[in-house]
Amino acid sequence: MVLLLAGCTCSKRPGSGEEGTGGSGEPAPLGQDSTRRDGEELVLEVLDVAVEGEGAEASRTSFVTGESITARGRVRNAEELDSRIQWSLQPVGPHTGPAAPASKEGREVVFQASSRVGTKGNREPNPPLEYELVASLPLEGGETLEVRLSPTTFLRQEEDDVLRQEYLDFGTRFQPGRALLSIPGRPVLNTGNYTVIAESEAGDSRAC
Repeated sequence: MVLLLAGCTCSKRPGSGEEGTGGSGEPAPLGQDSTRRDGEELVLEVLDVAVEGEGAEASRTSFVTGESITARGRVRNAEELDSRIQWSLQPVGPHTGPAAPASKEGREVVFQASSRVGTKGNREPNPPLEYELVASLPLEGGETLEVRLSPTTFLRQEEDDVLRQEYLDFGTRFQPGRALLSIPGRPVLNTGNYTVIAESEAGDSRAC
């Protein structure tokens, strides 16, 4: 049985600069759920979600397949339970493939996304890959603390990465990093389905 308790809250997206309460100066958790055991409050906290890949900033939560998606959490007031935190990335929509691994336990875990977008041509931008991050902690007596992070806030591809994903899905030899994407400087350039283009060298679209 899963209990969604009144203590469950979600914060702003990573990098918002929001600080926690209580004067500790620590950033607020991205989400938390709590209960009381033996007169003490146990709090499951999702501390951070970050994408680690080529050109990825530490606070980014947009991604492409092949990049590492790292999530960190803790159990406040019971750190011995940190290793029992259960994590999963749940795909949103039929175009998003299952994460690898499907689930994992621990204080810090790493996932990778997969794509089911396919390679059929179209006249519209591809849908973004997106995941709902779920952290849970089973407790004695059948109670479970659970935190869910919305994909629209935390793990959803931005336009740059939707375009990069097309190159990955098609398996092209040229697979641009984020530094090679830009808004074209010349209006005569056809950007296709997106407002940005990929260049073999940064700045090509601004050349005369």
